[in-house]
Formats: sequence, structure tokens, C-alpha cells
Amino acid sequence: MSNPAERAVQRLDDLQQRFPPLALPIGVVRKFADDRTSAWGALMTFYAFLGMFPLLVIGLTIIGHLAAGDPELEEALLEGALGQIPIVGGMIEDDVSTLQAGGLGLVVGLAGLFWGATGIYNSGQLAMSQIWNVEGIDRPGLVIRLVRSLILFIVFGAGVIGGGWLVQQGFFSGAGALTRTWTFFASLLLGFVIITAIFRIMTPQAIETRKLLIGAALAAIGWEGLQIVGGFVVAQETDQVDIYGVFAYVIALLMWLWLVFRVLLFSAEAAVVIDRDLWPRNIAQPPLNDADKRVLAALARNERRRPEQHIDVWFDDSEEDEEEGLPVDRYEDRGEDAHEDSNQDEEVESDR
Repeated sequence: MSNPAERAVQRLDDLQQRFPPLALPIGVVRKFADDRTSAWGALMTFYAFLGMFPLLVIGLTIIGHLAAGDPELEEALLEGALGQIPIVGGMIEDDVSTLQAGGLGLVVGLAGLFWGATGIYNSGQLAMSQIWNVEGIDRPGLVIRLVRSLILFIVFGAGVIGGGWLVQQGFFSGAGALTRTWTFFASLLLGFVIITAIFRIMTPQAIETRKLLIGAALAAIGWEGLQIVGGFVVAQETDQVDIYGVFAYVIALLMWLWLVFRVLLFSAEAAVVIDRDLWPRNIAQPPLNDADKRVLAALARNERRRPEQHIDVWFDDSEEDEEEGLPVDRYEDRGEDAHEDSNQDEEVESDR
């Protein structure tokens, strides 16, 4: 290998193969790229941006009814809802109003806004299905998706209202190191519970809940980091308001949403890599190692859409060796259903 760049890549590959603290994040990044999760994150950002204002109108309308006659509670709930978005949250609060309707008109208005916001769940469940390599036949249908969308918004709303109520009750007030420590861990725990619920709702039932916990924990930690780092990044965008005007706030909001979904999806990918032991991966390819082959085989089986459809995946590690008549290490993955069908056929043949 005479190319200096190739030698450098090979040295890095050899190092990470022997050093787990480096191999694991590289495995996560590789799977993130293999799943094209960046595109799913962009799609979630788009739908979240479109659905945010309908959801805010729904949320503010519900908050207005819950906190009727209690301005302090209403203010605390609004801070819980919009205070999670650095810089931009205050601007949004000034520009979004509640539905001025009641009875049937309110129900119809809320239903229309809810339908317009379902893209957030649909894009999220597609991303989680891709990340966990759930076959098409195991993914939820239209009715289930609508029900889960409603549950997702209820869970998110309950978390926001619960956080706002805790603020209003003074749980996070006060000064001193002890209070700041309590506030951090209480917020971390609340974030973990909410994100676990969100992951459970957006992930098909074929994936057990316990497998989602690692990703939820990582996402909760990442969320706390975003409250610090994300505020600085968004502030840099809003500083350009004199140049870009209102578009600076649009850019800042999109930047914030992009960062949030990036953290969530990277955390979900890490949970899959850890659960299925999909590391270390080979940086310099070929050859493909076992983790590489299992990832690529699962990606192929993602496209299964019918029970009678079967997908076989196999790899030839060295075409040159095969042409020369040398032994070739073959890897074949036909999926669980295909193997079950094969076993049944063998049993029928033996009975004959």
C-alpha cells in the first residue's frame, strides 16, 4: 500500500480495532451513515418546523383552559413549554395565540391542527424503524400511526406541563451549589422518562422497551448539553438579525431543531450498536468483518414488505481467490423467516 493516505487510514483502522473506546463511536458513526440517518434527521426537522406552530396553538389553547384564572400557573406552563428553546422561545411566545373558540369549533380546530402535525410522528417512526432495521411487514399501519401520534403529543404535553408545574411550585428555584445540582439531576431524570416514552411510541413493538433505555439515557444527557451549547449556537444565528431580519429567527429555529434530532438519532443508533454488538467496524474495506456484514444484511431486509417475500443476503470476501480456485469465506444471512421455512421444508422431505 504505497498511498500515504491509505496507510494512514489503515493505521487508524488497526488502532480502533484494538481500542474499544475508539471503536464504539466509530461503529456508531458508520451505522449512522449506513442507515442514511442524516436524511431522516433532516426530514424530522422539516416536519417539526411545519408542525411546531400548530402544536403550539394546541398547547397554548389547552394551557389557557387549564390555567384559567391563574396567571402565575399559565406563565409557568408557558415557560415550561417554550423555555426549552434557547433565545427563540421568547419570540415564539409573543407571536402565537390561542384558538378563540369553544365547544364543537374548538374540537374541530384542534383536530385539524393535530392532523397537520402528524408528520412529526410519521417521520420519527420511519427513522426509528430504519435505525432498528425493522422489516416493512412489522411496521405500524395508518390507524396505529394516528393513535400513536396522539399519544406522542399527549406524552410530550404532559412532560411540558409537568415541568412547568414544578417550576411554578418552586422545585427549581433558589440559589447555591446544592440547588443547582438538584435542578440538574431532576431535569435529567425528567428528560430520561420523557425521551424513553417518546422512543417507545416511535419505535415498532417488535423492539423491546429495555433495548431503548441506553439510547434514552444518552439522549437525556445530550439534551442537557444542548441547553448549554445549543443556546450559544442559536445565539450566534440570532445575532445576525440586523442583516437577515426575521429570517435570522427562522434559521435559528431550524438550527435548534436540527441539533435536537441529531442528538436523538445518534443516541438511538448507539443503542442499536451496543445491543447488537455491531462494533468494531472496518474502516478500510475490503474486507468486511462480521459486524459490517450483519449491518448490511439487516439493511437489505428492511425492504421486506410482504410475508411471502424473502430476502437472502450473502457476501464473497474475495472474488480474486474464487477465480483462482482458492477457498472463499462466505457469509450468508437469509433472515429468521427464511431459515424457518427452510427447516420446515427439510422436515417435509425427511417425512417423505
